[in-house]
Amino acid sequence: MTPPAHSDLKSFQRKCWLALNLYTDLAEATCAMLINSKSTPLSPSDRAKFIKLRNDESRAMAAYLQARLRLMTLLSVSACSADRGVWLALNAENYEANATPHSHV
Repeated sequence: MTPPAHSDLKSFQRKCWLALNLYTDLAEATCAMLINSKSTPLSPSDRAKFIKLRNDESRAMAAYLQARLRLMTLLSVSACSADRGVWLALNAENYEANATPHSHV
């Protein structure tokens, strides 16, 4: 298999970066809404906005993980290392299926 062109790598890197930025922006907005709700309960319309925001955040995370998987797959083609396990990435479905909640001790 031929190594990917530098422009292909840059394009996939940009898509991954954009997806990550969208995800983090939505996650920050979700957190801000949660913090604000501690002082003032959410109205029914704000609850609907929160649910939409949370769903948008979940879709953005899945899009980021998919973009990351594509980039890592492309990089694995060009990797010179015999240890290609370094480049493996989980797709969005596997990530959610294997995710475990973090416990605070």
